[in-house]
Order: sequence, then structure tokens, then C-alpha cells
Amino acid sequence: MTAYQSRAEILADRFSRPVRASLPHNLLAALILMLIGVVVFRDFLFGSKLLLYKDAGSDSINHYYPYFVHISDYLRQTGMPSWSFNAGMGQDLFYVIGYLILDPAVWLPKSIIPYGLVIQHLAKIIIAGLVFMRFLRLRGLDFRSALAGSLFLGFSAYMSIGSCWPVFADEVVCFSFVLFAAERAIRSSQWIYLSFATALVALTTVFHLYLCAMLLCLYVPARFVELYGWQPRRLSRTCIRLAGIAFLGLGLSAVIWLGNAESVLNSPRGSGIIANTPNWVAPTLLQLETVGHYITAAFRFFSNDILGTGSDFRGSGNYLEAPLSYCGLFSLLILPQVFVGATQRQRILYCGLVFFVTLPILFPWLRYLFWLFQGGYYRAFSLFSIFGIITLSMTALGRYVGSQNLNVWVLATTLLVLLGVLNLPLGEMDAVVNPTIRQIAAIFLSRRTNSGNALATTMKRSMLFARSSRTTKVSFASEKHGLQDHPFMQA
Repeated sequence: MTAYQSRAEILADRFSRPVRASLPHNLLAALILMLIGVVVFRDFLFGSKLLLYKDAGSDSINHYYPYFVHISDYLRQTGMPSWSFNAGMGQDLFYVIGYLILDPAVWLPKSIIPYGLVIQHLAKIIIAGLVFMRFLRLRGLDFRSALAGSLFLGFSAYMSIGSCWPVFADEVVCFSFVLFAAERAIRSSQWIYLSFATALVALTTVFHLYLCAMLLCLYVPARFVELYGWQPRRLSRTCIRLAGIAFLGLGLSAVIWLGNAESVLNSPRGSGIIANTPNWVAPTLLQLETVGHYITAAFRFFSNDILGTGSDFRGSGNYLEAPLSYCGLFSLLILPQVFVGATQRQRILYCGLVFFVTLPILFPWLRYLFWLFQGGYYRAFSLFSIFGIITLSMTALGRYVGSQNLNVWVLATTLLVLLGVLNLPLGEMDAVVNPTIRQIAAIFLSRRTNSGNALATTMKRSMLFARSSRTTKVSFASEKHGLQDHPFMQA
């Protein structure tokens, strides 16, 4: 073992020790998440706009809102959701009882629901941010790095689009809890959280149980190997134990997800009467996507709206089905630093995550495999990618805060690559890129980077954004270009 490897292992052990919860830190994080959320959604809280979208976001007003209103009326007129003749020709509503927990706006009188949707979404941002912050703290990150991670997740593209499609915000909350529970089980042998996390996921839809299993199968072995090395027997015992605890959660929620499974199997799509993806044909193993698809995937890392918003979206696919990969420019800039000072085992695992994020973008067959060949969606795959990007980038930030220096050459190379992608000669597609967002992204990435020393100094100031309210405003207010800023969102 070399001296460098010994130092890397010492640092890895130092920054992987779990940190206990602190009530003042949790309250401060909740306050910061709430204040930024109030600024972002100020037009919906204090103005005349509602989180009921038209045009490309019409599912909110045509699907979710009617269900919320119907359940609200049902609670007041009949009681707990059971059978209703107001859904089609008659249908059991008990399987949507998860709305009572995940979407508490249904408890409001129907006349108030449109105004309560924004408060509901802000509550999900705060809850998801706090849970994810606890997950990062269990991984040994300091408070500032964990807080930054919670902000990046809370105002990511995936969470923001959940203001229109509430199920996306529900996924962020539920899967953040799954990660927290899995980390708690691996580090502290406190298994019970995983049962409740699995039960909570089941309240969304029965299909989300598959996504939950996929997340656990990806995270648990990788995290175990990162902490304890390659110990197949011990890893097998841990995975079997975790699987048993997760199945306990399935039992706790069976009364709900079994009804949901019956509803899905008897629906036109679930029964196969109507094709789930009529315009998608499963690709071959090494088949590539179009150039437009790759351009869309690359630019959506910089902003969800850089290629247009809603019906004005001009990228590959549509605004919802295109990659939802944005989780902060800073995350992209600091991400390669996670390899600096990491052990060889960690570098292998981190490379595995990079391959997980990039290969399904390059080869659509892998994306179809992720969705059991039911379509080439991004959706939850984008969320899992966001979890990985934020976790690794905040790990790099935590090491830097803990006195480990940045590698200026890696930082400069990352900056040049990101600026190069932003300024790619796109030919005809160059006209569809929003020049304002592109300029803001370029300015943020390249601000005060005239020399290597100045770059490192700038990064130190920007990463410790909690010390400067001005930096916080630049990092999160200037980068936020969500759905709510566009006219077509008004109900």
C-alpha cells in the first residue's frame, strides 16, 4: 500500500462516520428550504397564479385536480374512500388512500384545494430536503455539505416538475426515505426504518415497489462494498436481512397495494388492450439515439428549461419525457473532485455510478431494460441519477470543507468541458437554446476564473455558500428557471 493510498483511506474513514441529528441544524435547514421555496413560488403564494397548469402541464387540471376534489367530497359525504360511482361506471377508491398521506390537500374543502397545492408542494420540498440531509449526514458529511445537498435536491428539475405532476414530488420524498432507511440499516443495524419506507412507497403505486427494489439493489451492495470491502458472505447476509425487512413493509401495506395492483391489471394499459408506448419500438443492444437526443440530454444537465418550457420545448421528445437531470450547476462543477483523495475501491464504485448515469443515455436498450421493456422513459432513472450526482458532489464538498484541498487542474478541466458543452456549435438546433439561460450558466461556471489560484479561492467562497447570503442567491435563485415562471402555467 502506498503512502497516498494510506492517506486516502484515512480521509475516507474520517468523512464516512455518521453524524448525529441536531435539532437546531434541522430547524435551520427547514427554515432555509422554506425561505427559498417562498421566493421561488412567491407568485403562487401571494399572487394570482395557481399550481394548475394548462397545455403541456394539463394533467394537473385534467387528472390530479378532479381526483383531489372527488376524494375531498367523498371524505365529507361518505367517509374513508371505498366504492364510488363517480369514477367511470363505478370503482373502488381504496387504493388511492395514499393520497391522504402523500397529498394532504385532499383533506381541504374543494374550494380551497387549488390554493393549497402550492403549500403542499412546499411541504414536500422541506420534508424531502430534511430526509435527504439526514441521509447525507449518516454518510458522514458535515452540516453545510448536507444542507447544500438538500437544497440541490429540493429545487432540482425532478422536484420542480412535481409541482405539476405531484407523483414526481412523492417519488422524491419516498425514495429519499428509502435511502435514509437503507443507510441507517447498513451503518447502525436499525432495520425498522426500511419497513416503513417500503410501506410508504407502496402508497404511491404498486409499480413503485419495483423501483424501490431497483434502488435498494443498486445502493445497498455498492455502499456495503464501499464501507467494508468485498466480503461476499457478509454482503449476502446483509442483503437477505434487508430483503426480509422490506417484505415486512410489503405486508404492512398489502391492503393498499393489492387493490392498486388489481386496478392496474384491469386498466386498458395494464391489461395490454392499449399499448403503453405506441410510438416506441424496443431498440437493439448497441443501437444509438439521434443526435438531437444526445444534445437534449447534455443540455438538460444545465437547466430544465434551456431548450424551452412546456409546449415551447424544442428538444427531443417532450418536456416531461426528456431527461430531468438538472440538480444545480455547482454539482456538475464539483463532481469530478470526488475522485481526488478517494481510495481505489471508492474510485471503482464512483466510476460505476458515472456509467450508470451515462450509458443508458448513450444506449437506449439499457433504459428499456431499466423499465422492463415497457418504454424508454427517463423519469425515475433521472431521479436515481440525481441522487448519485448530488451524493458524490456533496461528498467532494465535504472533503474540501474538512480541509482537503481542491485539485485546481481537475477543476479547470471540468470548467472547460462544461463551457465547451454549453457552447457546442449546434447548427440549426442552436436557435432552440435559450440564450439567457445559457449565458447565466456560463457566467456562473466561469465567474472569476482568470487563474488557478483565483479559481480555487472563488470555489472556496462559493462552496461555503452558507457563509454568504449573496452566494446563496446566485447559486439557487439565478439557476432556478422552473415551470412556474411561464405564462402557460396560469390556471
